[in-house]
Amino acid sequence: MSILNKKTTVINSKQHTTVSIPGSSKTQFKKGEIIRLYDNNYMAKPGNHYSIPPNCIIKSKNKKLYTVTASEVKNSNGNVVSSQITIDYLVPKDNVLPSNTGDKAVIDFKEVGGAVQKSKISRFFVDTSFTEVHGGTRNVFVAGDFGVAFSVVAKNEAGLVIKELNNLKIPKPNTGKTYGELITSIEIPTVASSTFYTVELQVDNDVTIIDNIPLLYTINQYSTINISISSTTATSLVVSGTTPVVLNGIDVGPSTEGVTANWVVTKGSGVKIYAHRQPHLSQTLAFNTSGSSDYTNTLPSANGNTQLSLQPTVTQTNNTTVTMVLAHNVQNVGVSNVSPVLNLDNFIKVAPPAYNAGASASIGGEVVKVKLRAEFNRVPISSAFMAGGWSTVSAPTDGSISSYGAYDGSDPGLVIYTPLTIEEWEVKYGATPETERPDGDSFTYKVNDGTTDSATHTVAIIYDFIPEL
Repeated sequence: MSILNKKTTVINSKQHTTVSIPGSSKTQFKKGEIIRLYDNNYMAKPGNHYSIPPNCIIKSKNKKLYTVTASEVKNSNGNVVSSQITIDYLVPKDNVLPSNTGDKAVIDFKEVGGAVQKSKISRFFVDTSFTEVHGGTRNVFVAGDFGVAFSVVAKNEAGLVIKELNNLKIPKPNTGKTYGELITSIEIPTVASSTFYTVELQVDNDVTIIDNIPLLYTINQYSTINISISSTTATSLVVSGTTPVVLNGIDVGPSTEGVTANWVVTKGSGVKIYAHRQPHLSQTLAFNTSGSSDYTNTLPSANGNTQLSLQPTVTQTNNTTVTMVLAHNVQNVGVSNVSPVLNLDNFIKVAPPAYNAGASASIGGEVVKVKLRAEFNRVPISSAFMAGGWSTVSAPTDGSISSYGAYDGSDPGLVIYTPLTIEEWEVKYGATPETERPDGDSFTYKVNDGTTDSATHTVAIIYDFIPEL
């Protein structure tokens, strides 16, 4: 007969699995022989158990020929979680099997959930971000099932409770949401030194906390850290804007968004100034023990072991104004006020900037276009500010160059390099040993803003083809 098994699992309702007792390919069965017809292990899903353990009912006129065995496994609560069912058959006469008798075995069981569903908290968040004053009010956000009770407890560095919010409950969900949301706040005391506080969510045992949500937040407070700037008397830069100060409340580490300070730098009276490059740091941390940096007063030993991450960005607003934005955050909490100094004169000058450039050319090949426009500087500057234009300081040794594109033209700073022809190369270097022939050319240039020349810079031309002589 055919085998029929119902495989649908229905939790909290009765399931009948009809097991047809199969025949066998064996052709000779002796009277009194015992044959194993069925052997299967029933196992409840994780967390569930059987309120009706798996059991077998034989539907046959000859039930006495069948032996059913059920071996159960129980959990710590005494509930059946698995059962091994076997069915053996006693052959009554030689070669008499229940193959076409219509005999059936019904496995009956009921599987239910293993635990009572608890109310849950699905989110807990405390604002630990930067504040402009010591201490301050911190927002607390909790979400979860309606009516869940909880407490919020704040402790100081010594572990003593300084504030406790008890008997809080999740309100009813807003329309369209399956969970309620509660927003409250907690006050952090004013202190005069570096310290930290913790804010913790506390619930009863009958409340489930969703996996991976934090139950405790740390609020760090620091001594004041002031990032100042300086310039020499010769340059006399005038600086205005946000005072770049880090106070208590900003998180430690690179994941912090940080605090931003903005400066506007001028020289006064419309005098032209330019940012030649971005400020240099010897490391990611401005506080360092070696290397080149545009910051001073940066050794941890002189600053209570405070370390900062400083990421300044400089832009040229116009030819008389430089704007700086400094993103900074605390990498290591020190024990005293500190004031690293950013030296503006290292990278802001009264002369316009220029830069070294490079190109490749072939002897006897096509002309090469070299673009020297000021927008290509390390700090881009509009070529419209270069009213004096570009000029050659020293010409190429081999090739020749054109005049430079006008500052107010379509290609400001564009110069065209023309390499030697093969004939010109043969005339010039035919008698020169191969090892002494040049493998490139160069010229130097400067740019003027209508008032002041830049420093001299070089354009290097590399030959990528040289004919054999």
